[in-house]
Amino acid sequence: MTRKYDLPNNTKYRPDHPGQEAHLSFTDRERTILQLVAEGMSNREIAERLTLSPTTVKWYVKQIFNKLGANRRTQAVKLASNLPWAELKSPEYEPAPDIPAALTEFIGREKEVNELIRLLHDPGVRLVTIVGAGGIGKTRLALEAARCLAGQMPGLVRFAALDGVTSPPAMIQAIASAIGFQFRGSLDLGRQLLVNLRNRKLVLILDNFEHLLEAAPFIHEMLIIAPRLKILATSRERLNLSAERIYALRGLDYPTTIDHAQEYAAFTLFMQVAHYSQPALQPGSDDVFHICRICQLVEGMPLAIELAARWIDLLTPAQIAEEIVKSVGILQTTRRDLPQRHRSIRAVFERSWQLLSNEERAAFRKLCVFLGSFDRAAAERVAGATLFTLSTLVDKSLLMRVGTDRFKFHELVRQFAEEKLQELPHEYRFIFDEHCRYYASLMEEYEKKIKIDISTVAESILRIEKDYDNILAGWHYTLEMPLVMEVGKYVFSISLFFQTHGLNSEAEQTFNRAQHLFAAHGTSVSTSDRVRLMTHYGWFLLDHDQPESVCQVFEDALKLTPLLDNSHAADVGILLGFLGRAYLDIYPDAAREHAKKGLAICQVANFQMGIWICFAILGEIEHNEGHYEAAYHYQYQALTHSEQNKDLHGMLQSLGHLACTCNSWGKPESALNYLQRELALLRALPTVNPLFLTILGIAGIYEQHDQPEVALELLAILLHHPQYRSPVIKPTVHMLLTHLQSQLSAEDINTVMEKARQGQLSSRFLDPHFTISPELVDHLFELLDEAAKA
Repeated sequence: MTRKYDLPNNTKYRPDHPGQEAHLSFTDRERTILQLVAEGMSNREIAERLTLSPTTVKWYVKQIFNKLGANRRTQAVKLASNLPWAELKSPEYEPAPDIPAALTEFIGREKEVNELIRLLHDPGVRLVTIVGAGGIGKTRLALEAARCLAGQMPGLVRFAALDGVTSPPAMIQAIASAIGFQFRGSLDLGRQLLVNLRNRKLVLILDNFEHLLEAAPFIHEMLIIAPRLKILATSRERLNLSAERIYALRGLDYPTTIDHAQEYAAFTLFMQVAHYSQPALQPGSDDVFHICRICQLVEGMPLAIELAARWIDLLTPAQIAEEIVKSVGILQTTRRDLPQRHRSIRAVFERSWQLLSNEERAAFRKLCVFLGSFDRAAAERVAGATLFTLSTLVDKSLLMRVGTDRFKFHELVRQFAEEKLQELPHEYRFIFDEHCRYYASLMEEYEKKIKIDISTVAESILRIEKDYDNILAGWHYTLEMPLVMEVGKYVFSISLFFQTHGLNSEAEQTFNRAQHLFAAHGTSVSTSDRVRLMTHYGWFLLDHDQPESVCQVFEDALKLTPLLDNSHAADVGILLGFLGRAYLDIYPDAAREHAKKGLAICQVANFQMGIWICFAILGEIEHNEGHYEAAYHYQYQALTHSEQNKDLHGMLQSLGHLACTCNSWGKPESALNYLQRELALLRALPTVNPLFLTILGIAGIYEQHDQPEVALELLAILLHHPQYRSPVIKPTVHMLLTHLQSQLSAEDINTVMEKARQGQLSSRFLDPHFTISPELVDHLFELLDEAAKA
């Protein structure tokens, strides 16, 4: 029997008086259809839901309109909602489960949470995807953002975990469950969900979407149908939808030194996890150093830090770090509350590997050969990776963009890729050979440019710096395999880089290995390669207190020069200049003669860099002899030469040499002027030798102004800096130290030097472990101002 809802006969329905009752009656069927209209369903959808024909539904809707005095759906719903018996509600749903509770403290990421909340409050933003590698903390961040939003928007934030969902229909069911919607009838489930969402205001969190990318069009449809819906997704790969805003997630901030390590989120996370099993753990300074190293090795990846810290019961932080260097295999756990995919770093990356095409897999494993960042040209030449493939790997969070046309692996991802490449031994050796040869050719190209145009020195140094990790890897690989024919291509340019960055020990060790390699391969090594290697090897030996043995290296190289043709005149010119520098302390007249001869050869060969080098060395020789006016003459010529040729590198060193000479000459005002000019240029190329010369020059000004204590502190810090082993400033350092010894007691000098050796000495504006950087230039400007006022 059809039940009717009768209203009192003495009332009349008036649309303009919404609170009044109407003298109307509605059947159960009409009331049901009215509810479905309120939910936003079309006649066809209502027909499918109730198993009626569309014509019948249309007739019922017309009856409802007539009874309400309405002529459109929205008006009918509004009028019916004022009736006392009506409890119409747009989309029907049950209360959804709360957002999953956090079991551990949320560490770091405050900035990221705030940025996500700001994006989701932006009216123009509908879809935000947190994109990042597996284990980087996407889910944890999304949950924290969801909890914050839920406090601001009670009942309007829903969380759907998709990690166990295997198909688009299953995803639809997971979303429905998250929002508390129950499917009814035979209408398509996707259509029912869209209808339900049509009028709802929601923030929907979709976690772990990367394996459901085929369902991305449905997400697009959801956003179109439901204008008040916002979605926050987490995925290893972007959804590639027009409305999508990408929020790329990297690792937690991590310390690069032990100073204030506890202030970094990565260090804090390690300690939090370690305290689960060792609540009383108090790491000593050595442990702090190795925990910092662990954080650096995993680049702040939260899951990797947690897996590493779980080993604290069995291994020391130092041992954990060493195991990570060997293999990602150490990063695993048997914890039962972690999903299987997060119980080891290998499992995390294996999941991403399975989602790659064959072409993507081939490029991915070959790209492991690159250390640090690399550019598109290198990727295509060495690994055959096209721009499209690189872009795809970036989209899948296996590769990171780190600048214009530059890419980088997370180190753990790179290790995983290398394991995949090692499964193909022939390809493994071939790719590493190609990598080595590519960077050898690049270094050879820089050498040719520098020898033709000295103005390219600074640019070449900066370009080498970008590729330094790969260049150094190629250089070491060349020596280990060995690839003898490639060694000579590296020597000149890598020597220049080692010099400008104070890497004397690295240069000396590897050039010594190259010397032995050449000796073992006899006549198969070209004479020009031998001469160039011996020349640059000898330069890095100059800071040793064995001048005779250093001179022997240069003299042996000189004996080979008659075998060279005129195309190698530049190499001969540098060799003679360096030999002159080697003779400085033992044969000053011969030193001057060889440097002048080298200058003449470089001038004939039009080798501008060699001309500058010989002018600078002649200046050093005269300075060492106490001939300050002659030293100034040569150094000024070096400065003029570098200025005329727009050689920033030469200008910086010449200004520093001139400042030091002016100090020794008793002209501190001139020294001050040269140092100010040098500092103004240093921001563009903050390299070791010019910076050390600046500090030495400032110390000299303090000494000239009768403040030997300050001068000694600066000199002591400089002498004990880890990068100080430069033959360029050694004579000037010794001369200043001699002056200070005449003004201060031996006991005072020894005390200051011992404090510097232990890293306990700081002078104003200069700490004991100063980093060569543009920021240091600002400190030196302040230090120079203080010197000027002294």
